[in-house]
Amino acid sequence: MIATLAEIKAILGITGTGSDTQITALMPIVQADILDYCNNDFSSCKLTYTASDITFTLSTLKIESLTGGITADSFMEGSTDIVVYNSLFNDYHYTVATIADTYFTVDESITDEDSERSITIKTVFYPTALKSIFASMITTKINVNNTGGIKSKKLETFSVEYSTDGMSGGYLKTDLQSLNKYRVIK
Repeated sequence: MIATLAEIKAILGITGTGSDTQITALMPIVQADILDYCNNDFSSCKLTYTASDITFTLSTLKIESLTGGITADSFMEGSTDIVVYNSLFNDYHYTVATIADTYFTVDESITDEDSERSITIKTVFYPTALKSIFASMITTKINVNNTGGIKSKKLETFSVEYSTDGMSGGYLKTDLQSLNKYRVIK
């Protein structure tokens, strides 16, 4: 995830828990919108793992490789996001819950898959500057969902006023402009 719930609340100066459920629900949605807008998966070419025996198991939320070497190759605790490439059904960003030498467990749902394809997994590194943009986009989404055509947004102690003329795709144009430096043309 680009930022944790605690980081978002700190950025916005929120101390209460009244908005936690709504913020948490919007975090993966806004993150997906950022990834789509930027056409950037923020993966690192330095931290990769490739194997042809990788399986995905929904019941355990495991991405597993019998070959092993996941932690030895480059992945370690604290590498909280990964992206999967070249699978049949599971090419996606995942938040790592646990990591071991032969598997990752992830927070998101996966599809059962036992493929002999050469699948690559890379660690994701989000620039620190994305956290404040992410937080702003979440608050915008909360207020757009709650009030329709809004002219201001407030989330506990964080507030800002703006015109809906400054909106694009449900987000502030200034937030989208801030993302432009991360956009990748493919």
